[in-house]
Amino acid sequence: MGTRVMDERAIPDQWTGVASHTDETITADAGGVLSTVIGWLRPGRPHTVKVTVESFDLDAAEPISVVIQGTARELIAGIGGQASAAVDTTRPVTVALTNAGTVSVRITVTTTDTVPPNPRPADVLALDVWAPVPTQAMRWDLDRWDRTVWQTPAVAAGTLVWDRGRWGQAAWWDTELDATWTPILGPATSVTCRRGIAATGPVLKAQAGTLTVTAGKDLDPRRLGITVGAPIRLYHWPTRTALWLGSVSDVTLTPDKDGTTTVEISAADDVARLVAIKRSGARPDGGGPETWADRLARLMGSAPDITATCPDPGGGLVCPTVWETSLAAHLDALVASSGGWWTGNRWGGITIAARLPTDAPTMTLTDTLPGPGIGKTWAYTAGPSAWQASALISSITGTTHNAAPDDKGEWRADDQAQTVTDHTTATAWTGTSATVDLLATSPADATAALTRLLARATDAPPLASATIRPVSRATKGSAQAGDMTAAAGIDPGQSAITVAAGEQGIAMIAAVAHTITPLTWTTDLTLTSKGQA
Repeated sequence: MGTRVMDERAIPDQWTGVASHTDETITADAGGVLSTVIGWLRPGRPHTVKVTVESFDLDAAEPISVVIQGTARELIAGIGGQASAAVDTTRPVTVALTNAGTVSVRITVTTTDTVPPNPRPADVLALDVWAPVPTQAMRWDLDRWDRTVWQTPAVAAGTLVWDRGRWGQAAWWDTELDATWTPILGPATSVTCRRGIAATGPVLKAQAGTLTVTAGKDLDPRRLGITVGAPIRLYHWPTRTALWLGSVSDVTLTPDKDGTTTVEISAADDVARLVAIKRSGARPDGGGPETWADRLARLMGSAPDITATCPDPGGGLVCPTVWETSLAAHLDALVASSGGWWTGNRWGGITIAARLPTDAPTMTLTDTLPGPGIGKTWAYTAGPSAWQASALISSITGTTHNAAPDDKGEWRADDQAQTVTDHTTATAWTGTSATVDLLATSPADATAALTRLLARATDAPPLASATIRPVSRATKGSAQAGDMTAAAGIDPGQSAITVAAGEQGIAMIAAVAHTITPLTWTTDLTLTSKGQA
C-alpha cells in the first residue's frame, strides 16, 4: 500500500531552466535542461519518485532523458513516457530533464510508510535538523589548506565532454555533501512552535516565530553535531505540509537529580533575522517618493538570502526616509502605511502584502455545534475573554518618518506625528490609544492610513482568541487524521467565521501556535479584525 505524499503537476517557479510556461506546460530555455529539487521528504525513509512526461515537440529528433537522483532513463522523442526510481532522502532528491523542449510534467512520490487508522501526532509529524553526515571515514580539514592556488580550468570551446544526463549516476556520491537532514522527533517529549503577527488592536506587526523542542538524554545535540544556526524544520509528512522552518538559536542541557538530562533546543525563524538587521533609511537616487513595491525591493536588498513572497504589491507611494532602525520595523511601517500585513511563512522567508487578504473564510470557529458549516468546523475552548471598556482603542497616533534635504543638501529626518480619534468611542468609553510608524507621503495620506486602521478597531471580531484540539483524550480516533491535516494547514492571514455566545463575525488569523506531544496536539489561534481592504 504505502502513502502518496506528492502528486502534482510541475510548478514553473520551482523549476530551473524555464523559458516560458502555460497552465499546462513548461518550455526549457536554450540549454534544454529543466531541473527541480523535491524537498520535505522524511530522511532515511524509503521513497519512490515517478516522473510522467508528455512532450509537445512532435518533430523532436532526440529523446528526452529523465534523471532522478542519478538514475537515468530515456523517453520517446516527441511523445514522452514515465520514469521512476527509488531515492535516498538523506541526499538531495533532484529531477532533471534534458532535451526537454515543451513538456507537461507530473511528479508522484510514494513511500512504503503508512498512517495507522487512529493516528497520533507521532505518527504523522516529522522533525529534522541539518546536521553532519555520520561517517567514520578520514577527511582532510580543507579549511587548514591554502586553496588559493587550486584551480579549476574552464573548458575550452570545442572540447569533448561527457553528457552526464545519459549516465546512471545513482552510485555517484556527492563529495561536497557533508551535512543532511537528520530526524530528531523520536526522543522528543514535546514540540511547541509559533508563527504570525503581533496584533495591538488594528496595528499589525510581524513577530519572530519560535520553536522549542524538549527531549530526554537520548537526543544528544553534541553527538549529532547540532550547532547554533543549523536549519530545523517541522512538517506533516503524509502531505509534505510544513508547520515551521527556521534555525537553531540555543541548545540547553539540564542535568536532573535522578541522573537523567533534559535537552531543550530553541529556534527562531527569518523574522528574527530581520529584527537583527539594522537599516539606515531608504530612498531612491535623488530622493522623493517611490512605489510601495520598489520600497519593498529596496529594503529586502539588505537581506538578499531571505525570500519575500508578495501576493499584493499595490500600495501606492511611500516617502523617503533616513530612519535608522531594524529592517523589521521598516517593514512594519511599510505595511501600516497601506493597511497591509506581513509574517514569517511556513516554507522559510516572509509573506508580505500591501492590503489585508480578501479570501473567503476557510474554517468556522464555534462554541455551538453544529456551526454554520463554512469550511472545516472547529469547536473551540478558551475563547472570549473579559470585555474592558478601558481596553478599547479610541485613537491612534502615527509618526511618519519622512526625510528632506537641508540647506546643504544633506538628507535629514523630518518626522511628523498625527493623531486620529474615534470620538464616539472616546466619549462613551474613554478607551486607550495605540501608536504606529508610517511612511506616508503627505499629512493627508497619513490621516487616511490612521483612519483606516482605527476603523478596524471598531470592527473587532467577537472572538479574540481560540484554542482547538486536533488530538486529545476527548477526540475521536477516526477523526484525528483529518483534524491533524487541517491543523497543519492553518496559516496567519487566513479568514475564519467566528461564533461566540450567539454572535457571528469574520476574523483574520493573526498567529498560530501549536503545542504537540506524542499523544496530544493543541493549537492556539490569535484573531484580529479582517477590516476593510
